Amino acid sequence: KFITNFSYWTIFSIYPNPTQEFIFITQPLPKQFDKFTINNISGKIIVEGDLNLDYNISKIDVSNLSSGLFFITLVSSKNLKFPIQAIKFIKQ
Repeated sequence: KFITNFSYWTIFSIYPNPTQEFIFITQPLPKQFDKFTINNISGKIIVEGDLNLDYNISKIDVSNLSSGLFFITLVSSKNLKFPIQAIKFIKQ
């Protein structure tokens, strides 16, 4: 159920990538996404939570994840054309 990183409609970005401790998610205001999940390469949800809705940058601690490839998926509770977007990142 993943949507891959099609850059022509991705409306958020993450950095740094690869990362060791934190990833930062930026999205334009008004905020489009309010929740996130982090999935491993098999699709299993490893972490889920709420995004900081006060600013256009959210900080997520990934220091407890093992090294590897993950997908962060942002989910909107609003009625969007693309309510879910995912992007891959590497945890070192």
